[in-house]
Amino acid sequence: MIMIQKVRYSHLKQKHADARNYLFKKYFDQEDVRLKTSTRFFFDAFIDIETQITIEDSIRSRIILDLEALKFTQKQYKRLNRLSPYKRRVAVAYLQTLRTQKARNALQKRLYIEKDDSVRFYIIYALKEQLNSEDFEFIMKTLSKSKASYPHWIYAILKNQVEVIKPFLDAYEFDNRIPVKQFMLYLANHIYNDRLKNYAIERFMDPSEIGSIRKEALKALANMYPEELVSDIYLEHTDETIRKMAIRACSTVVTYEMVENLLNHMDGSLMDLERANALSRIVFDSKKLLLDVLEYYPRAKNDFQRMAISRVLSHHFDYIMLKLKSSQYPQVKDILKDILKMHIVEDLIDFVNYNKDLEVEKVLIELIKTYATQDKYLLDEFSIYLNQKILNKMGLIKKPLPTSIREKSPFELDKVLWISFWITLSIAIFPILFFALNFNLILSGAPLLDIFMVEMNRYLSFYFITINSIYLILMLVSIKGSNERLSMWQIKKQTLLFEHDLLPSISIIAPAYNEEKSIIESVTSLLNLKYPKYEVIVVNDGSKDDTIGTLVRHFELERKHPFFPIKLRTKPLRSVYVSKQIPNLIVIDKQNGGKADALNMGINAAKNDYVCGIDADSLLEEDALLKLMSITLDDATNHIAIGGNIVPVNGSDVDRGKIERSGLAKNPLVRLQTLEYLRAFTTGRVGWSKLNSLLIISGAFGLFNRHALLDTGGYLTISGDLKKDTVGEDMELVVRLTHKAIQNKESYRVAYVHNANCYTELPSDLKSLLKQRNRWQRGLLDILSYHRRMLFNPKYRQPGLLGFPYFFIFEMMGPFIELVGYAALLSSLLLGLLNVNLVLLLFYATIGYGIIISLISLWISERQSDFYRFKDIFILIILAIFENFGYRQLMSLHRIRATFAALKENGSWGSQARTGFNKK
Repeated sequence: MIMIQKVRYSHLKQKHADARNYLFKKYFDQEDVRLKTSTRFFFDAFIDIETQITIEDSIRSRIILDLEALKFTQKQYKRLNRLSPYKRRVAVAYLQTLRTQKARNALQKRLYIEKDDSVRFYIIYALKEQLNSEDFEFIMKTLSKSKASYPHWIYAILKNQVEVIKPFLDAYEFDNRIPVKQFMLYLANHIYNDRLKNYAIERFMDPSEIGSIRKEALKALANMYPEELVSDIYLEHTDETIRKMAIRACSTVVTYEMVENLLNHMDGSLMDLERANALSRIVFDSKKLLLDVLEYYPRAKNDFQRMAISRVLSHHFDYIMLKLKSSQYPQVKDILKDILKMHIVEDLIDFVNYNKDLEVEKVLIELIKTYATQDKYLLDEFSIYLNQKILNKMGLIKKPLPTSIREKSPFELDKVLWISFWITLSIAIFPILFFALNFNLILSGAPLLDIFMVEMNRYLSFYFITINSIYLILMLVSIKGSNERLSMWQIKKQTLLFEHDLLPSISIIAPAYNEEKSIIESVTSLLNLKYPKYEVIVVNDGSKDDTIGTLVRHFELERKHPFFPIKLRTKPLRSVYVSKQIPNLIVIDKQNGGKADALNMGINAAKNDYVCGIDADSLLEEDALLKLMSITLDDATNHIAIGGNIVPVNGSDVDRGKIERSGLAKNPLVRLQTLEYLRAFTTGRVGWSKLNSLLIISGAFGLFNRHALLDTGGYLTISGDLKKDTVGEDMELVVRLTHKAIQNKESYRVAYVHNANCYTELPSDLKSLLKQRNRWQRGLLDILSYHRRMLFNPKYRQPGLLGFPYFFIFEMMGPFIELVGYAALLSSLLLGLLNVNLVLLLFYATIGYGIIISLISLWISERQSDFYRFKDIFILIILAIFENFGYRQLMSLHRIRATFAALKENGSWGSQARTGFNKK
């Protein structure tokens, strides 16, 4: 069946190609040809081609005429009124493509009765160029009765169609509905327009307006109409938020008068940093104003002004060094002293290391020696980052990068007692069950041992039938879920996904520890992704190899003064590196604190809507982020977490961060793990997601709402406010986010996207594999104990009644139940107590059912993929049978060992040996 499915997928690809060829030959080349595929392939081919090229109107009209006549198209008109929101979304996508009056009328009619936010959004997007005043009024009404994401979608779409909606806006200037005011201010914040400017001013100046509206009006004025805020009324306002916005507005006025104005307001308060940043932006591209600031220094009225000027000039170190030797600018030495006092020495160190002018070097060395002997921070910075030649001239000793001892998590007695109790119960559950069900036999004096052994084997059979039946149910659910995901992805045009400001922005955080072999390929892969707006933050977590040096050399990074606040407590920061050529790349070097600690540092530096955690040894497909975030358009509920699919990279060829040839690894151990990944990710997590019970997202590729992360305290670490380490940081975070969302009675969703692929290196030797599985089991037990209040608690809905109990019963207690069952099975075999029927039942329950589950997993994963070749699939089919004879039992026994290790848990994450990617 799997091989047939593989052949079927190849035929599907061929049908798509045939449909494209048919369309080009008949309509572009005007050949007399016959369509050899179903009409849906013809429609899909048209959508695909129109996305890539502009079709002449005459040719398009002929195609549309034929499309309208198709039964498939008529079916879409009917599907507009189906009960399933998924089917209605698909119908909207197809009918939108036609752009005929009939299609518009049908969509418009549906708009006025549509209840689902996501479907309504797709309809509005389809009609965006033909909206009338009645449509616009209806859309405004829907804003007040919608879920979290819907207003943002509508704001973005309508803002991008401002010429269409401009005639309707006048009627809403005095509309008192809060959602309408928010929409008008959103427009004012993105579009320069006198009417919108006046609207923002009126809302801001009106003291009767609620705080959120005045705040949005202030933001709009600062971003689009800063000239309205650059006056002393706002620069000296008692409200700190207004002062801050006014100062930021000043940064847009590139004049000497504004430079003087900001300097005159320096008062030694925390707001001086905002004023200095505004000054930096003013002089950034103006050499004349930069010189004016330098010349202002001797006339500064106080130290506040001098320090601000020095802070601004510290970002232009090469420029002030040109003036150092000039007798016209003696103030440069004083500015350098200020820079040293403020500890903004990154550019100074970089300059000294590469400077060839001995006269300048002499001056700088003298200054550095003077201040380094008085300030331990400066002494450490210079001793670590200055090159050996300069240090020799200064008489300083080269120091290694700073490190700190990893704190150990405190002993958790309640966790140990809780786990110990359930271990004991797991071992005793079968005997307890036997004596409870056979109490009368005990009293009758029957031969209990024989009966006991047989019954134990029946219980073992029941256990395996139960767990495999759960897998089967999940797989059946996942078939529907994966079909819907694939179908929705295929109909989403790039024009929709790249609609300006529609999809949330993303900060990708890649923690790295001893990754020098694969770090360049990984980061290159991340920098080549297809996504409208994202940044890449690589966090070197105190690697012992040359990970940071490899990054600095390859990407020509420059060390800069930290520019972000530390909102989440972590191990100390060492350095921040940026690239002039790649503005969306940030590299952070910090002391070792573990993966979760590195992720928290990345969250501190992140500035986008969502944070995407990814292992530094992983590679993403080019459109992985698009696939991941595109699902947020299918449900307006707030997505607090989204997970992607994990695919083994072992056996594939990698060239400059891209998978050039996919394949199955030759290593038998990796092949067995590949089958496990297919079973766990492609099927299991799709099913849990569909049941709203998903509690784990792989740390190798997970995406989280940044504000939700900050609200919950980020990842769990001993360095953070929660004062606890865990090696299961990915699952723990999902559980904590879920826990808080349910407690706060917020609508939320945790989703899994099986076709958004992340390629990662799997352990290739048994020692590394067992260390990994040990870590997984310890993390699971730690999380189950830490969040045990959710277990079987109806207050926590599906996660508390489905997801959490599954992990508790089958992942925590399961290995011990299996151990007792296997012991009973071996004893029964030795004593000859098993009859044929019981042996067959045991074989089916423990081996046969497991094989079926593995084969179905493989079938589901290969339905819409050609990642593995026929030879690879055949090998995986063989492994699906033989993994049940030893490998799965070994993993189960090792989980028992890991459970006992969890009783003396110290939060150690450990490391994994890397071989690096196969190069093409």
